[in-house]
Amino acid sequence: MSIRDENRPEGFVKERFFELYRNSLHIKPQTLVGYEFGFPIVEFEISPILRRKDNYVYCRDGNVIGYIWDDELSVIPFTNTALHFLMEMGFYESQFFVPFSKEGTYPVLEKQRWENMMNEAQKILKKEEELSQAIKKAMALTSAR
Repeated sequence: MSIRDENRPEGFVKERFFELYRNSLHIKPQTLVGYEFGFPIVEFEISPILRRKDNYVYCRDGNVIGYIWDDELSVIPFTNTALHFLMEMGFYESQFFVPFSKEGTYPVLEKQRWENMMNEAQKILKKEEELSQAIKKAMALTSAR
């Protein structure tokens, strides 16, 4: 399915996508990256590494998903739900730099928001794993009959 799929109710597609988009961190050329790996903390602008102009692409690097839509790079912490949703919306996997995917890196001006997003994603991942385990148990019980 694609965000452009005419068989899907347009409101449903737009609503789900824009919810993901609103909950993402949008990377601008002047975005400052902080890097906490020892001292001093290093800050640099991200603009020299923002060169990609494809649309409808995503890349997962560790616990972060970067995606490009409307020529804008956005990032969101990895959850299975977010990844599957991007694929369902017609985004395809590609390779590109994913900001804040390396341990110790963060958006300088939105550090607290990013930490909150990462913490929330960890809770979601735990729930996803619990659900996955429950489904496996149910399937095992069903097939044992």
